[in-house]
Order: sequence, then C-alpha cells, then structure tokens
Amino acid sequence: MTKYNQQLKQQVIEFYLQNDKNRLFTQRHFQLSKKTLTRWIAQFNHNGINRLAVMGKKQKYSPEFKLTVIQAVKKGQFSAESAFILVLLIQVRLANGCISLKNKV
Repeated sequence: MTKYNQQLKQQVIEFYLQNDKNRLFTQRHFQLSKKTLTRWIAQFNHNGINRLAVMGKKQKYSPEFKLTVIQAVKKGQFSAESAFILVLLIQVRLANGCISLKNKV
C-alpha cells in the first residue's frame, strides 16, 4: 500500500494550479512536505498527469542476482554504468510484463 494514491496526487496538482501555483499554500492545505510537493510538480511538468500514477513496489533482487552482476563488472564484462543500465532495462521489461524472473536464476 502506498502512502499517497493517484487521486490525491491529482487533487493536489489541480489545487496547486487553481491557486496560482502557490507551493506554500498547497503544502499547508494538504499537509505535505516541500520535497513531496516539489517531486509531484516536477513529475507533472515532465509527463503530465499520467506521470503521477502510483508506482508498484520496488523490484527486489535476490542476493544471487546481485552477486552475478557484481562478478560480471569485476570480470570486465560490463562497466558499472552498463550494468546499471541493464538492470534498469530489466526493470522496465518486468514492469511492462515483457519478461518474468520467476523460476529463473
């Protein structure tokens, strides 16, 4: 369960826009931290209202997977940056249902 749902995030952004983009007023009205409101506004400005969608749980990787990635970097098979990009790609594909890690090592 997430702390804030998409409906609340949309209400906050609509309130913010209707009140001349007054951040302090919006923060106080909804009792939000400056950091939270700033992040939601940035997400909205970057990709619109759909970017405020509640994300699923963070992907948890097994210790074996983490060790495999670290060993690949140490052996020179990947740079640390390439390994990071590869893990991000895996996350996107998992989120879109393109692949599944169940029963795979």
